[in-house]
Amino acid sequence: MHLPHLLARSGGSTATDGDGIGNAVCEPAALPSVSGCGVVTCRPVRAGARRLDHRREIDGLRAVAVLPVLFFHAGFPGFSGGFVGVDVFFVISGFLITGIVLADLDAGRFSIAQFYERRARRILPALFVVTVCTIMVAWPLMLPDAFRRLGESAGAMALFLSNFYFLSKVDYFAPAAELQPLLHTWSLAVEEQFYLFFPLLLAWIWPRGRTVTLAVLALIFGLSLLFAVWAGGENAERNFFFTGSRVWELAVGAVCAVAMHGRVGKPRQVPALAGIVMIAAAVALFDRTTQNPGLPTLLPVIGTALVLVWGQRGTVVAAALSLPVPVAIGLISYSAYLWHFPVFALTKVTLDHVPSAGMMAGLVVLSLVFASATWWLVEQPFRRRQPAPLLSRRRDVFRVSVAVMLSFLVFGLAARQTDGFIGLWRGLHPEQARTLDMIERARSEMLPADDGACAFRVDALTEDVQARLTACRSRFGPGTAVLGDSHAIDIFGMVTSRSDRPEFVFGLAKPACRPAEARADCPYEDFERLLDKVPGLFRIVVFSQSGAYMLGTGKADVPAQELLVGLPVQSPVPRLEADTGRIAGVLGYLARIGRHQPLVWLGPRIEPQIRLPQFVKRGCADPWLPRPGTEDLFRGLDARLALDSAAAGVPYLSQIAALDLTFPRDYGRCEALFWSDEDHYSAEGERVFGARADLVGLALQAVGISR
Repeated sequence: MHLPHLLARSGGSTATDGDGIGNAVCEPAALPSVSGCGVVTCRPVRAGARRLDHRREIDGLRAVAVLPVLFFHAGFPGFSGGFVGVDVFFVISGFLITGIVLADLDAGRFSIAQFYERRARRILPALFVVTVCTIMVAWPLMLPDAFRRLGESAGAMALFLSNFYFLSKVDYFAPAAELQPLLHTWSLAVEEQFYLFFPLLLAWIWPRGRTVTLAVLALIFGLSLLFAVWAGGENAERNFFFTGSRVWELAVGAVCAVAMHGRVGKPRQVPALAGIVMIAAAVALFDRTTQNPGLPTLLPVIGTALVLVWGQRGTVVAAALSLPVPVAIGLISYSAYLWHFPVFALTKVTLDHVPSAGMMAGLVVLSLVFASATWWLVEQPFRRRQPAPLLSRRRDVFRVSVAVMLSFLVFGLAARQTDGFIGLWRGLHPEQARTLDMIERARSEMLPADDGACAFRVDALTEDVQARLTACRSRFGPGTAVLGDSHAIDIFGMVTSRSDRPEFVFGLAKPACRPAEARADCPYEDFERLLDKVPGLFRIVVFSQSGAYMLGTGKADVPAQELLVGLPVQSPVPRLEADTGRIAGVLGYLARIGRHQPLVWLGPRIEPQIRLPQFVKRGCADPWLPRPGTEDLFRGLDARLALDSAAAGVPYLSQIAALDLTFPRDYGRCEALFWSDEDHYSAEGERVFGARADLVGLALQAVGISR
């Protein structure tokens, strides 16, 4: 995200004092203090203009924003909502940039070229340096696929489209997102997209008066917030990154700046303190389940506005924010934000597990050290006026900026076309390449989902599917149905890979869809209605779903799979209890289905929950084992589910016992891997395990039906 510094830009500066944004402009010869610690004296642009001071408390407010972001990404307790620091920065940015533009408009000095020169000097030098360093460090550490994604994100960053790139690729809160070194540039892209049109809009509406300007900004605020609320319900992951869902936050800062412009504001203790409390409450109480952006986001956004408007000199809040430490952190906050995520991500790539709290604390300090050096050696040389900034001519700033951005774009395209420069990587790592090939084969190969006849799998029940099912029953008699989440997709493959499979096998499976969840896009209610509508359609229904989903971690916002995957490879797994609510939800649904026709719950498998690339350096010949305690954890869950199913009258079949799963044998061999990721079988695994046990026959036997 961009953290604009009001007093450090080229071509002229709007100064502020404790009473709000002023309307004086500093000529290039009258330089503002780059430290933010001194008084800024400006040449009046008209009679009555006053001597104005820089608002140090806004620098301190940047520290209040950036530190929770760092602590959230570091995983520190008490900062589950630290990501709202992004929202705080958006409000600050809208406030300050609006003040800059209004001052230039009043002075008759506004120029869009000058505006973008300021932006380029402010954001690009540090961004370019951090990105180059990230790429250089990542090359020897990352596997080709991950390096390809890094290259693509660098190319998207160069076009200020990072948010749209990640919108279609990752969930911001998913474990995989933590390994994307440039993920944080999404917020920078949002700001720059906003500033493509906002200065021109402001230049057009400001001459029409303050009331009209506020009305237009209020309209932008309302439409964007309404869209964010709606989009958050439709797709929370995409909503998080989307520019239209974030514009209202910048608009809040702009409204504050317009309302205060040219007026002497009065500091007020209570609203300022309330603002800080609102920000702190969001940081402490929000988590990844909170809709953001959305109505809850009003808490930190309005809190930030209260501090900007009323937390001026003379209040306790301003005094605290103006202390040397928060001011110093605020001054380097932009570079700190740029550095922290690559530092965290590349460390995790190197260690192949989540670092300890102590190590993360050290990485936070390291990020601040890098930020201090970048502020002094990179940011300031391009922004100060004496003796002269680097690239002092505007056209040179634009030319160099475009050249570097094109270089990143070319790099991203090359990384994409070469699959992360995989040919070069293979030449440098021939032994690791063999293991990587095995993993890639396991990931890419899939057994057919449709044989063109009556063995087929879908994720939704349409009218065409129902007609096909009816035709298959007429042709072959009642069939076998495999129902569940992505684990049921594996079971369908195991059943259909056998030479003695039934002619009529139907799979209804959708990843991340489980009966205990009330998701409208999951097919469970449709399946229940189908059984009512067409009785006797299936001879047996085999249900299967993820075992990790039925384990609790004690934290509502931390799934068991995320916790397990993040553990060191050799670390024992913690004791996790079965989630009784989810188990009861599954059993309730299965009991209803069981009233229509025979059904069996095929219990969970032993899920290794280790990312396969972690084995690349060890090689395929090295024995691959799950973490200590993994087998006991899932065997214990299997036993618990068997007891609960018996009590609910739902037939249960242990998948672990049926397949006699044991490691390292059942990880695979150098010729073929039996797993495609942390918890799913590969195509070869489906064939091997399918041949090992006739699951349909065992399911029929469990309900007393002969094969």
